[in-house]
Amino acid sequence: MKKRIQSAAVTLLSVLLLCYVFFTPVGALRLSVFCHGYPIEAVTLRTREATVQDTGAVMNNPAHSTVYTITEHIPYEVPTGGELRNWIVYRFFVFHIAGYYGYG
Repeated sequence: MKKRIQSAAVTLLSVLLLCYVFFTPVGALRLSVFCHGYPIEAVTLRTREATVQDTGAVMNNPAHSTVYTITEHIPYEVPTGGELRNWIVYRFFVFHIAGYYGYG
């Protein structure tokens, strides 16, 4: 009986985590930063919607997408010496998927 309750609790937590990661823009952004190899930054980052000044160029992002700028705990890429500051989040129906946007 105890094992059954533990199994149900783990399953419920897994489903809730997957919902957070794929159904919210910030969750998708955190997953993308985590998968790019920055787990600490993924947990502690703070974001806001990007402006033209943040990206340094005209934002021609596709429909159903938003560009976010990481304002705190920005991932730092050692080989290029750059900060991975701007990320784009695409929306497909109720799902959100994020990726690195580019320079900033």
